[in-house]
Amino acid sequence: MKNFQTNLIFLTMLVTGCAVITVGSDFEPGTDFSEYSSFTWDTIDPESTGDPRWDDNPFFDSRIRASIERELKLKGVSMNTRNPDLVVHYHMYIQQKDRLEVETYYGEEFGPHAHPLFDTQVEVNVTESVEGTMMIDISDAVDNRFVWRGWGRFDVTNALDDQKALDEQLSKAIQEIIKEFPAG
Repeated sequence: MKNFQTNLIFLTMLVTGCAVITVGSDFEPGTDFSEYSSFTWDTIDPESTGDPRWDDNPFFDSRIRASIERELKLKGVSMNTRNPDLVVHYHMYIQQKDRLEVETYYGEEFGPHAHPLFDTQVEVNVTESVEGTMMIDISDAVDNRFVWRGWGRFDVTNALDDQKALDEQLSKAIQEIIKEFPAG
């Protein structure tokens, strides 16, 4: 029973640690999002991501913008540069992370004569990963009032050097973040 409980705790930690994306959002209380049906892009250039492969990369920027536009359109908010209701801005940050992986082997795994308490082995591995954090900020275009922020954190370790994987990760992250947007 003890082994089952320990394995269950470890499995829960493993699954939680491997979550593909974690999202959240916050908004200005009292905002009537049903009034918003159009947006434009903020004219401020995106901040540094922390990774030179993505900074000042027009392909990266256009992919993110296209994905955000697609997801907002599904929420009933379309691109309109002439008379928009909202102004959208995004930030993307890249950060190196160390991930600790712990595996425990109990006595029973070492044979029938092993002692379950004294013949326990713990293996600890530290692996490097790269975490992306994306924030999408939306303001009211008329009074420049900040009305919504959505964010997501996701692992981009294997996507940095694989364009297809990167596109899929970004698209999925943006989809999950925009699901939090109350319009639509």
